[in-house]
Amino acid sequence: MNQLVKGPTPQERGQGLSSVFSPETAGLVESIGVDQSGAATVSLRDFREELPGLSTSEGGVILIQLLSHTVFQFSSIDQVEYQIEGRCATFWDFLQASGCPVITRSEFQATP
Repeated sequence: MNQLVKGPTPQERGQGLSSVFSPETAGLVESIGVDQSGAATVSLRDFREELPGLSTSEGGVILIQLLSHTVFQFSSIDQVEYQIEGRCATFWDFLQASGCPVITRSEFQATP
């Protein structure tokens, strides 16, 4: 996750790869926890002013896709809750969604 939020390396950028993340977002991960049941919690520092475009519906989808592809590469993780500074409601409010949805591996894999 820490590598993801650093954005593409200079070599990757030279190959034409791009991301919503960049060297300026390198310290975005606040904490990551995984319990014995395979439930992960990813807390990010407050990035809302730094990455305001992610609050759009398309931006939100991109953010969830990037984060979830990274989280679910680990077979021991079955679900994930995303947070901003320890608050899931803050994360989802930013993405213009209500509540604190938990994303499951099966739901994520079923998403086109």
